[in-house]
Amino acid sequence: MSSDAHKQRTILHGDLDAFYASVAQRDAPELRGRPVAIAFGSTRGVVSSCSYEARAFGVRSAMPLYQAQALCPDLAVVPSDFAAYHEASAAIHELFRAVTPLIEPIALDEAYLDVSHVAADIEQGVVLARRFKEQVRARTGLTLSLGVASNKLCAKIASGRGKPDGLLAVPAGGEAAFLASLPASKIGGIGPKTNARLAAIGILTIGQIAALDEAQAGELFGNWGPTLREMAQGRDHRPVVAERESKSISNETTLGHDLAAANLPAVAPLLREQAEAVALHLEREGLLTKCVGMKVRTRDFQIHGRQRTLLAATASGEIIYKAAMWCYRRWLAEAEQAGRRLPTVRLLGVRASSLLPSDEPRQLSLFG
Repeated sequence: MSSDAHKQRTILHGDLDAFYASVAQRDAPELRGRPVAIAFGSTRGVVSSCSYEARAFGVRSAMPLYQAQALCPDLAVVPSDFAAYHEASAAIHELFRAVTPLIEPIALDEAYLDVSHVAADIEQGVVLARRFKEQVRARTGLTLSLGVASNKLCAKIASGRGKPDGLLAVPAGGEAAFLASLPASKIGGIGPKTNARLAAIGILTIGQIAALDEAQAGELFGNWGPTLREMAQGRDHRPVVAERESKSISNETTLGHDLAAANLPAVAPLLREQAEAVALHLEREGLLTKCVGMKVRTRDFQIHGRQRTLLAATASGEIIYKAAMWCYRRWLAEAEQAGRRLPTVRLLGVRASSLLPSDEPRQLSLFG
């Protein structure tokens, strides 16, 4: 894609503010203004989401619940309500689809939109973003933060910097200047390990990555070097990939801080919540799954996955959870058997694939 074509794009990144906790506060007026954590299970569980009032006390997602309660004794702990989350997400996507078919969902509370065909420049994109914010608040009672830019990287960073309830636009041609002073870790894929390696040689900002020549970028980042350098210079040509017919359904959580891989009491509630979210999505689409997968991204940004074929197709959250947990334990055991040092986890995900219509006749498999 040419540079000119790139500049003509108008990309929005929308991200609902503290989504799970905000839904809880919306539906229970007595929780409004209070520190709230969404958590599954007992005090051995972990926080899956928390309100901004809780974050002021240092509470974060993936934090053990007992630790969160120690930081914030008045913390209100609320169970997940995935039916309410899906209802709100569906309503918001309906608003988006009335404007553009080019919607790339990232999670229930996050999506990219390519609105170039109705917003010829960033200024028109801002007008559209303001309308979305008003419509989302009126329709769901929730706040949506939006970033507007000519590419996905800048739009996502802009929406995050504007939180909560923000709207931040990056002027066309100003992408490199917008990124220059930001920490290098703001580019997805630069995790703590790579960030520390860069800091050791004095590279702290995106602008410093942009200033590398091709040889230096290749030496530091390998095959990814040229692409990373180009993104740091404000050029990101990745398209917004519209949602297509479901070949798989997944739910992922990027943890607020690293989690020890062997900490099963913390991992299990997260996988269970994700399994329940996947199950609800299957039910709403009238689908069943015959294969469940588990995804892990470790601190060094390595992706690991395992999957298991089920004896019978299902939309049961409990069965999906047990299969995902089996996959996780298998991955953990393989790492231990290989004598590798157990990593820390940055992201967890559950995926359902080999999907079938729920009304289709099925035969039990002898193998699973």
